[in-house]
Amino acid sequence: MMILTKLIFKTMEKTFENMDKLKSELFEAIDKICKDYETKQEPEFKVGQWVIGNNDKTKPFKPSRIINLSKYGLMRYDDLSGEIKEIAWQGFIRHCIPQEIESHLKPICDEKYIGNKVRCLLGKDIKPIRYFHSYAGGEDRLWYYSDNVHPMCLYEQGTFAEIIPDKKKLPETEDEFKEFLNEYDIMKDVFPSRGADFFLGQYDI
Repeated sequence: MMILTKLIFKTMEKTFENMDKLKSELFEAIDKICKDYETKQEPEFKVGQWVIGNNDKTKPFKPSRIINLSKYGLMRYDDLSGEIKEIAWQGFIRHCIPQEIESHLKPICDEKYIGNKVRCLLGKDIKPIRYFHSYAGGEDRLWYYSDNVHPMCLYEQGTFAEIIPDKKKLPETEDEFKEFLNEYDIMKDVFPSRGADFFLGQYDI
């Protein structure tokens, strides 16, 4: 009986040793999987990509030059105006989804373009802008309608379309004519290389 009891205890001790070893190997495997997953999930940020903080306390932005970057909360970058800025978050920095980019760009373009004549970025069409059409995330383009048929591209990869101002009327009174000549003299002094054709291009002739 004593021999049997000793044999049982030895078997149990060996089983527990195997269990401890198995537990240790299991924890090591889990730790490796977590580290591999974190490495694969770490986003790669590049110039021209829209990014934002995970806590959404700032608007999406699009760096034209990334100076220094930490996934865990700090990015120094040039914005589209060329000004160096620094953004810090308590959360991660991540890429924007198309809906976030559209929500950021649409109010800007609504205020800037609706009711104005604009030159399409993709072609030479100049038309008054009436309302929003769509945002193409893969191309980073914002489209607006003018005539309900052919949408016009007003934003593409950091570039905004040009607003074409209404042309001025030619002078009709003596005072307006004096002002007209004065503006022409000023233009020649400031821009001597620009001729009369350039100046008259501002007027509806």
